[in-house]
Amino acid sequence: MGLLQGEMQEMEENIAREQREAARLAWRQMEMTERLEGARAEEINLRSRLDSLQKRYLHQMRVLYLLGVEGDFGLLASARDYREVLERSQAVTWLLAGQHQRLKDLKTARRRLNQVQGNLALEQNRMDEVRSNLLDTQSRLQNLYHRRAELVLRLERRRMLLIERISALQEAEARLARAFALPPLETGAENRPMPGVREAQGHLSPPVQGRVVGPGSDALKPGVTIKSSPGATVRAPWAGRVAYAGELAHVGKVVVLDHGQKVHTVLGHLESVALSQGQQIGPGEMVGTLGPGGLLYLEVRLETKAQDPRRWLRLNY
Repeated sequence: MGLLQGEMQEMEENIAREQREAARLAWRQMEMTERLEGARAEEINLRSRLDSLQKRYLHQMRVLYLLGVEGDFGLLASARDYREVLERSQAVTWLLAGQHQRLKDLKTARRRLNQVQGNLALEQNRMDEVRSNLLDTQSRLQNLYHRRAELVLRLERRRMLLIERISALQEAEARLARAFALPPLETGAENRPMPGVREAQGHLSPPVQGRVVGPGSDALKPGVTIKSSPGATVRAPWAGRVAYAGELAHVGKVVVLDHGQKVHTVLGHLESVALSQGQQIGPGEMVGTLGPGGLLYLEVRLETKAQDPRRWLRLNY
């Protein structure tokens, strides 16, 4: 579960990073779209102005061409006096100067149009690059979303599996609790157990010959694990009655012995069970055998509360 959660966290960070990049590119695309629209509008205005300047310039050049040099001379010669000659001469000069300025304006407008068209092409290339990057980012995001959905499904399956396992463990614990809650041993002469199991605390015989190799793995296994020989015989540490014989989720095949005085021992991880529920058993009698691993789970409970087995049995460490 930890690995999947780490993978999910990393994926969420990647998604957040790609989302930020996609938002940045989308904003950049919007800005560049506005700039392109402005540049296109300027290009249209420049083209219109250039066309107007060209038409006026060509029209006036055609008029001057038709007049020619002789036309200028005739215009001056027809003047009534010198003053009118100067006025007409000045008018012609201004006309030529105006044409010269229009020619300069025309050249400037053409240069500006070329510049705007170049900028427009450059901005269009940048726009295409931004659009391509945005599409790539969106594609990566879709892939991350798909992977996240798959990971969520895996996490949900793992969660359901854990719920099933927890349910099985809780059921096993409930069955064990019911075994501990069975009526106490009868006090009749034929069923009376060996007295003094509490007085024998610390001197009970180990169920197998071996040594303790570790405690239980979790709260559902508060006992100890004893390492013995594969197939070794497991024996009752004290006289009592079989309160439960069967399987539990966390210890496999198990036998719970009620020794009276609200003292129980739990013997788990058995390969075989030689007893049945309700059967009376004496100290040292066979309970079952171990499997190929030679491991026995041992637990002692007093009034259903787990005890330290070392306080009750002579165990080797």
